[in-house]
Amino acid sequence: MHNRQLIASAIGCDLKNFVFCRQIHSDGVYKVTENDLGRGADFLQHNTIQDVDALITNVPKAILCIKTADCLPVFIYAPTHRAVGIIHAGWRGTIRNIVKKTICQMGVHYGVRAEELLAVVGVGCGVCCYEVGEKVAEQFDNNYIYPYGNSLHLDLKCAIKDQLISTGVRSSNIHISTTCSICNSEDYFSSRAQKGAGGYGLAAIGLL
Repeated sequence: MHNRQLIASAIGCDLKNFVFCRQIHSDGVYKVTENDLGRGADFLQHNTIQDVDALITNVPKAILCIKTADCLPVFIYAPTHRAVGIIHAGWRGTIRNIVKKTICQMGVHYGVRAEELLAVVGVGCGVCCYEVGEKVAEQFDNNYIYPYGNSLHLDLKCAIKDQLISTGVRSSNIHISTTCSICNSEDYFSSRAQKGAGGYGLAAIGLL
């Protein structure tokens, strides 16, 4: 809670309006409204939204939050329609098209068009370090799978970028972080590098 308060103070927002969710590697998307605000400062109520992995809103004071420790945070901003979204995208959510489903929900609820969106794929597992087994690899197109010695590595960032583009987001409106959380675990929490003993990074977006 101390760390959360530091972040809230740094960006000048009330911690009570930080909206968290209990992430389960799903394709669930939740629309945050005024009714969901006000509980972010209560540690026992910090998971205000249950069992979803993406949040969207057009409420100006809401700060949408997800936690990551190798999975990728995807930030979505619709400047014309003044709406935002944030996505927790691991390999399971990506297979289930969570990025596409989130953008579609923003269209349904806020009239957002994909071509207006700005998207950022943040710090997370890079193809340099993201080793996967054959059962995971076979669920992805071969374009995203690379052999590294005797192992297979997944380029999840590229898969997410292509999912954004296939949904209609302009390539020029997409920024992909080149930082890998696994090989930069001194600066970022990494479940793999720290063998589950580390913490979580916070990814957040909101309309000011």
